[in-house]
Amino acid sequence: MVIIYALTLFISAFLLFWVQLWVGKLLLPLLGGAPGVWNTCMVFFQALLLLGYSYAHILSTRIAVRYQAIVHTLFLLIPLSLLPLSLSPVTSPPQDTNPIFWLLGILVITVGLPSLAIATTAPLMQRWFALAQKNNDPYFLYAASNIGSLLSLVSYPVLIETNFSLSQQSYLWAGGYGVLASLTGICAINLWKSAAPEPLSAIANSPILENPDHKNLEHKNLLDRPSKSQQFRWIILSFLPASLLLGTTTYITTDIAAVPLFWAIPLIVYLLTFILAFTNNSLINQQFNYQKFLPLLPVILTALVISFLLQLMRPIALLVPLHLLGLFFVGYICHGELASDRPQPNYLTLFYFWISVGGVAGGIFNAIISPLLFTSILEYPSVLIISFLLLPKLAGAANSGIISELTPELISKLTADLTNVSNSGESISKSISELIPKPNSQVNNSHFRFSVPISLGLILATLIVGFSPRFFWSDWLGIILVIMLWLGIYKTFSLSKIRLLVGLLLLSLLGQFSLTTMGQVLVSDRSFFGIYRVVSQQQGQYYSLFHGTTLHGKQSRDPQRRGEPLTYFSATGPIGQVFNYFPRKDTSQFLEKSLDNTSQNSHIAVLGLGVGTLFSYARSLQEWTFYEIDPVVVKLATNPQYFSFLADNPSISQEAIKKQIILGDGRLQLAKAKDDYYDLLVMDAFSSDAIPTHLVTLEAMQLYLQKLRKNGIIAVNISNRFINLEPVLAKLAQELGLVSYSQIDRAITALEKEQGKTASHWVIMARNQEYLGSLITDFPWQNMSTSSNSKFQVWTDDFSDIWQVLKLNEKENL
Repeated sequence: MVIIYALTLFISAFLLFWVQLWVGKLLLPLLGGAPGVWNTCMVFFQALLLLGYSYAHILSTRIAVRYQAIVHTLFLLIPLSLLPLSLSPVTSPPQDTNPIFWLLGILVITVGLPSLAIATTAPLMQRWFALAQKNNDPYFLYAASNIGSLLSLVSYPVLIETNFSLSQQSYLWAGGYGVLASLTGICAINLWKSAAPEPLSAIANSPILENPDHKNLEHKNLLDRPSKSQQFRWIILSFLPASLLLGTTTYITTDIAAVPLFWAIPLIVYLLTFILAFTNNSLINQQFNYQKFLPLLPVILTALVISFLLQLMRPIALLVPLHLLGLFFVGYICHGELASDRPQPNYLTLFYFWISVGGVAGGIFNAIISPLLFTSILEYPSVLIISFLLLPKLAGAANSGIISELTPELISKLTADLTNVSNSGESISKSISELIPKPNSQVNNSHFRFSVPISLGLILATLIVGFSPRFFWSDWLGIILVIMLWLGIYKTFSLSKIRLLVGLLLLSLLGQFSLTTMGQVLVSDRSFFGIYRVVSQQQGQYYSLFHGTTLHGKQSRDPQRRGEPLTYFSATGPIGQVFNYFPRKDTSQFLEKSLDNTSQNSHIAVLGLGVGTLFSYARSLQEWTFYEIDPVVVKLATNPQYFSFLADNPSISQEAIKKQIILGDGRLQLAKAKDDYYDLLVMDAFSSDAIPTHLVTLEAMQLYLQKLRKNGIIAVNISNRFINLEPVLAKLAQELGLVSYSQIDRAITALEKEQGKTASHWVIMARNQEYLGSLITDFPWQNMSTSSNSKFQVWTDDFSDIWQVLKLNEKENL
């Protein structure tokens, strides 16, 4: 039966993480491919785990053992009527408010009940195993559960996503759920046969946080009950890695792509720490003990905090592993402490309940609270600093002579022993020895004697150099929240006052830091879709908009150059060639084919507003429509204090252009436009450095063609540091019978770079080559028919494979 129980936990974990990745990818198109979709999914599934663990705790402490088997088996059968899973018809997401709660509602409707049923399995099966098999330590099954989670995360982007469409995955997942229900039924039968008919001990029925009654000594289990402070420590130790998991994921997905591959990698690291911490393997416990990583903690976390503050993004091959390494160290140390502090099996479900509470708290802090309180991702470096100050103390490293600890517990115990006349000299000596660092400690305290103060000094120096008090008021609520968190940790872990003051100083300065490698930050704003900064560069000659670390537009402050298109949209670049050619009046052939004979007006649609740079190409008799998903982008682009492309163009009235900025996902809103309406459609929609995949699928391209006039042109900006979408678009053009050309404008001179031009990669498509006229002969456009690989599967709303388009060679990056 050991194998059956282990297999049940393995499959339940595999299915839970599979459905998490599946539904995340399914929902991405509804919200522009924003990284916030995944963070919201994480919070949702962490909340489900909390509900599942609460259910398991109540079931195992309130209901007789045999009846548990009946109740839980019936509960698992209920979701079978909802399978296979599918996205129910939903209303469009809100356009001018944060969509998190709307998204949570969709998740409840789509995967709520089946996922909740699975979330109850891990703690309940371990409890059943302890009862049925008379095993005193069922915690090894936790490793089996985490291995299932790990394999699910590895196999999804590598095998499942690349070989099965979303609809096919739904049917496969339904089959896996049926197997899980069958295995759970076998475990229930085993429990029924093995367990006595009477209910569980009434001892376990006491409230969750109730202190043990030491007077009732006849019940030995009461003496093992975790104390209130111990349970709060469990919450903190699960909160820190859960928060860092989302912080690391946001960092990676914001600047590369919000796809399951990059969601899975940090989660794999996170789960690996659980597996290592809770395994009973003696080799791991001796040679790979988590305490051996403590000496590296100051170096790694200091490097992470400083690189994050300076917004360093290159070299990607070094920085991404560094962030993952930091997540691993913090996660392994926290989870190692949890594993070493785990209670007796009687309180197993209570233990998992509080771990889940900490995980949910970490998710809510990062995904819901922080975006409302911080204008930048300050929650990430805040938790890094808190981890740096707390974790070395857990293994006694704090007694290194740098920050000494004399906890109230030790003082109280020593006082009691000294005043108790019945105690022998030996017991008093033993109490005093607890105040002295042990020379044979697993952690060599000498490692911290110099590394801790040097690391703290580096962080403090960086914060002082970047000190800018004018940013305090924009983040003061968030800073107060983080300080309250630190005060709670100080109290829970009985930290020294020196450590408390150092934490207060660093966290306070963190909210006033504005130094970055991009330039002087003028304003920072945050939404569900990311972090935006308007930055003054080159001694105030240019104002630039950054989303994460990706440049999304730039404007010269020189009055003579204010209307000049820069960056990816330069007049000498690919898109400049398109716009300079498009309205040419001396090309009658092009004019006849590009403009509707019944009207002299041409209609242009742009997916993605940026800072409105493309509007500098606007001419009279043109009607422009911008589709933008993020209200923050609209607010910044239409503020002439920062950018004036939309305000300065004299050919079109400002009232007209304001009416033509349509909020919402570009694809969903474009579907509402008239058919055969646009002459030119420009796709410049990015989530930081990545084009949302739902904008480059077969269904999306069919929609664009439906909205274009028969001789219209599609232009796509695929400039990217990490992903090459040219083969994707080449395959789509081949599938739809379109002509397609690409141009990489990489040879930027030093003067052009100084004047604001950046490298870019553009693709143009049309139904017929003649509709592109001399554009493709006068300029270095390359036919993309040679880019199409017969083995390359066309991307659809149901299928996409990011592995095929990753730029593994950094020399290819723009």
